[in-house]
Amino acid sequence: MRTIKFCLMALLCLMYFSVAAQTVNTLNYKTPLFKLDPEQAENKGDYLRYSVISGYRAGVDPRIGSSEDSVSKTHRFYMLNYSRMQLCLNAYSEFFIRPNQVILNVKDPAMYRKNLYCYELITPGSMYHHTAEKKRADWDCWYQLMKDDVPVRLGVSCKRIDKYPVKCLVLVRTDSKDRIKTKGAESKVLVDSEVKHFYNVPIRRLVEQLNAYPENPQVVDETQYKGMVDLAIPVNSFTDIKQLRLALQPYGLDLKEAVRELKVFVITENKK
Repeated sequence: MRTIKFCLMALLCLMYFSVAAQTVNTLNYKTPLFKLDPEQAENKGDYLRYSVISGYRAGVDPRIGSSEDSVSKTHRFYMLNYSRMQLCLNAYSEFFIRPNQVILNVKDPAMYRKNLYCYELITPGSMYHHTAEKKRADWDCWYQLMKDDVPVRLGVSCKRIDKYPVKCLVLVRTDSKDRIKTKGAESKVLVDSEVKHFYNVPIRRLVEQLNAYPENPQVVDETQYKGMVDLAIPVNSFTDIKQLRLALQPYGLDLKEAVRELKVFVITENKK
């Protein structure tokens, strides 16, 4: 897991660099986003290193990857069509932070969640060795570089806090009568229809669904229910909390507003 994490970290260094843009086949992920001048591309002495960031690239699915150029002796990392928020999360190795755990202290939160960017990092090939020992050292170096550099380039500061008082929703039982015990059907979750079905699964599966939406506050399970459950919840969307609370009432469940100390990732715009 650590190997995968640090390898992905190397994809996310952000430094603005002025180079001439080129028209490329948007479906060719191996083609660099920008074209260098001949003198730059010559790369004498294996010193070429730069990174660039551009706007949304039409016709391209979000993708992270890397490639090597034997001619220029460089290694290329790229990330296509990702948000500013995801750049910060990846730079801090926060792959397991949910969208609704992010606190955006910024003027325009939508710009951080919805606007997409393309990023590319070129490094000398000598910086990327293929021995296991050197790889580990490289990843540690890249990890620290991302944490130091990405927030600065975006004009923000980032901080993970493991215990932070947060307004959240707490899932509770309203009485002691068991209305949710499974009947033992095949274990599955079906949420694509007007009625959302949970068959023979832990109650945390419902909480996971609610936490998958950035519009929702964090949801915490305090039911203390240990068994498997069956639920049929008639809601148009898991973000409609009012409708959801009504749908949970027949099962002796409710969502209560509360304050709990929870894990968050805070992105704050720096004052100019």
